[in-house]
Amino acid sequence: MDATLQTEPAVFPAFQFAGQWRAYQARVLGELESHLDDARLNIVAAPGAGKTVLGLEVLRRLGRPTLILSPTRAIRDQWVMRLRELFEPEAAVWPPGLGIDVAAPGWLTSTTYQSLHTTLRGLLDGDTGGEEGDAEDEQDEIDDEESADSARLAGEALLEILERAGIETLVLDEAHHLRRAWWESLQEVIGYLKARRPDFHIVSLTATPPYDVEQEEWDRYAEVCGPVDAEISIPELVKQGDLCPHQDFLHFSVAQGEPIDSLEAFAREADALAWEWAHDETLLTWITAFAWFVEPEKFEPEILAKPAVFCGLLAIMKLNGREIPEIAPAILGISEPEIPEPRAQVLEALFQEILNGDGQFDCGPLTERLRRELQSIGALWRGRVRLRKQQQLVRALAGTAGKLDSIEAIAKAELAALGDRLRLVVLTDFIRSSALSRPADRSSDTLGAGPVLRRLGQAGLAPALRPALMTGSWVVIPDDVIPAFRSEAAKQGLSEAALTLKPLQHVPGWSKVDASAGKAALRLRVITHLFEEGHLRCLVGTAALLGEGWDAPSINSLILATSVKSFMLSNQMRGRAIRVSKKDPDKVAAIWHLATILPPFTTLATSQSSLWEALNFTRQENAAQGRLDRDPFSLGQDAWAVFRRFKTFAGVSHSELPVIESGIARLGIATARWNEQTASDWNRTMAARAADRPHVARAWASVFLGSSGIERPATGAVLPQPQGHKGIVQFGSSWLLVGLIGLVIQILAYSLHFLEVGLKTWLVIVGAALLLACAYHGGAIMRSIRAGSPLRYMAEIGRCLLDGLSVADILDTPRKSLDVRVEEESVLGQKFCRLAGGLHHDEVAFADAMVVFFAPIENPRHILVRHHRSGWLKQTDYHAVPDVISANEFALAKLKRAWERRIGPCEIINTRTRDGRLHLLRARLLSYSAGYRRDAERKLRWE
Repeated sequence: MDATLQTEPAVFPAFQFAGQWRAYQARVLGELESHLDDARLNIVAAPGAGKTVLGLEVLRRLGRPTLILSPTRAIRDQWVMRLRELFEPEAAVWPPGLGIDVAAPGWLTSTTYQSLHTTLRGLLDGDTGGEEGDAEDEQDEIDDEESADSARLAGEALLEILERAGIETLVLDEAHHLRRAWWESLQEVIGYLKARRPDFHIVSLTATPPYDVEQEEWDRYAEVCGPVDAEISIPELVKQGDLCPHQDFLHFSVAQGEPIDSLEAFAREADALAWEWAHDETLLTWITAFAWFVEPEKFEPEILAKPAVFCGLLAIMKLNGREIPEIAPAILGISEPEIPEPRAQVLEALFQEILNGDGQFDCGPLTERLRRELQSIGALWRGRVRLRKQQQLVRALAGTAGKLDSIEAIAKAELAALGDRLRLVVLTDFIRSSALSRPADRSSDTLGAGPVLRRLGQAGLAPALRPALMTGSWVVIPDDVIPAFRSEAAKQGLSEAALTLKPLQHVPGWSKVDASAGKAALRLRVITHLFEEGHLRCLVGTAALLGEGWDAPSINSLILATSVKSFMLSNQMRGRAIRVSKKDPDKVAAIWHLATILPPFTTLATSQSSLWEALNFTRQENAAQGRLDRDPFSLGQDAWAVFRRFKTFAGVSHSELPVIESGIARLGIATARWNEQTASDWNRTMAARAADRPHVARAWASVFLGSSGIERPATGAVLPQPQGHKGIVQFGSSWLLVGLIGLVIQILAYSLHFLEVGLKTWLVIVGAALLLACAYHGGAIMRSIRAGSPLRYMAEIGRCLLDGLSVADILDTPRKSLDVRVEEESVLGQKFCRLAGGLHHDEVAFADAMVVFFAPIENPRHILVRHHRSGWLKQTDYHAVPDVISANEFALAKLKRAWERRIGPCEIINTRTRDGRLHLLRARLLSYSAGYRRDAERKLRWE
């Protein structure tokens, strides 16, 4: 049928699933109705969970004409293939209307995001390939008015075609792949169909949601896809046998070499310059007369807006022994002894204000002298003060040659453990082919596919490993594998004429394999087959080629030699290794992560702490500086990238009683003081653990055996040790004691008959007064009982937020069926807080609310202010009210009432008012100085 003549919506046919649902698929389908109340369904399913067939079943149940959008043509075609393979039509044959042309939609149309975008915008070739990143630049800009009119008419025509086809369900497959222009086109289509189809539904499916992107990008994703309703996690697939047991391991190296030496020299020069200026008499005289310092209480809003600048002023005054107004450090939420030394990171913000030379920060001649001295050490870039060369350090740590040593050590250890069974893949960010064309140049001795292959050869590992290099443009294989390569190429239809093998002139024993145009995919298929069969036992390649979509089930060891820290990309790479292998049914995979730490006890290492960490150092006397599972910043950005990478990975812990949880703490790396020896010790420990593959398999099995009744992991929040419960206990206990004293007095008055009548009356009155006072404060006494311990106190806070979420209509489960559970974490008094009795969507909503409440305050609409006592000292704490509660006045009121009933007095302040803005600035500062930085995060656990 010509789509332009179509007047009646397509009829969605009846069909049934021909197979049997896996347990985790059945769980998600059983919860389906509760998730569709907002006409959106967002499912996260780990690779291998069968999200396509799950999506088709959802479409069958909705029973409406559907448009499916995918990031690539391969995935687009997979939807149609899976429907034909796994579902049976009621009419015995599939009716017309099942296709891939977005301009001629039927009852089910599977297309690509690119095809939708180009057709909607009237661009050339509505389906130019559909594969993000492999097509030519799109003609997104219209040059003339006639073309603009043509594009507009084409867009209007497509929207009318979709509406006439009756499209009421839109499927978004891996929507995080979208370019910005594609998002705009998608939102236009959604807006048009929503306005004309009241029962319009959006179904979102992904294996890798963008959990760790910037807030703006996450808001864009959530606005279209909605909150995550259900999640099928990797542990569930391991339990079902659809993924193999596996463990993550870390290999450490200590940064060294010319780039690190250069950055260390700069860090010393920056500290020396800061120290020199901190003693400068002219600057000291200017600070002494500075208005912020003379009358700090009058300038509190300005100080709170630029706290780092004020901290620099205080640091200089303290160093020189000058008198500091008592209120000055209190504005920053610290005491005078907690004012840090004037190191480079402490004075950086102050120097920037002086250089700006605006208004009250105009220092006259000092400004130009400071500018010259900063320029002399290279600390001024485009007018900005840079006393810490963070970007250069990140690059130096990511590509350090020490990681080549790590890869060599891992390869030797895995070869010793697995022998001929080893199937090792090393993924890098760059090719760096110069390492193969000029192997003698030490400048090429940095991280990349070429240097890795060269190092494996130099280490004498080539005969046993038979490594090959596989990138988009470079393919290098060992010469002794060439016969097997030619044989398999012929079987795959890759003729001799399409291949060119050139021996590498400077690296004997290897040859470069070139393929004619259009044959690169076949070449990759041949290399993959040789790897699967064991002719090659190691592949070194780039994440761009092998990180997503490529499949080699035999991989049992993966080295992520990349700087990628995002969950989405690293999860895709990690997924290459954890697939089950029919050839190796007992496969246990090892995923190796590389971390280069800064040399300990150097200026470069100490300069990595932020101003807030410097302020907080004395406050956290028990905090282990440099613990990888707690505060890895002092170990450098590379360690921080690995720490962040682990936050959303769930795996089995290395502990006496294993649990399955996310986060790097599960590896049990508790070292606080790092040096080359401790790094070496941990490398040996990791190698020994990796060699014991059966132990890893037993650990997974023991968790599943002990949790056989649990269908899925629990999602909760890891939170800092809560403050304030002692004050509740002190207050409540005090009034309980008063009541007990009153009771004792009453008993004495009635039992001691020899007392005079007047004295007895007086005792009765006093005892009654004390009992009445106790009764009057009965709420405080009950709160001290309910929230008297850190665990109970955290649970009460969680119940307050839970009350607010229920009124805000965020939860799918009735409030009466829900409760809060809090358990001790192993790390520095942290707590694991989770929702009990709810669906996955409820757990995630509650965990996110708790994380927002305890995390550093950014820019919430409302903040909750509470006053309590720590000993005899009054303390004020600020918490951000989660947006989902803040947007509902009834939920806000419910939160306040619940807090006053369970915890005690509080205020909820609107930060969009003038007074509220001042509270927000103060809250933002105090939440940092109170030690809540990076302590709150979502976590998955199964035990």
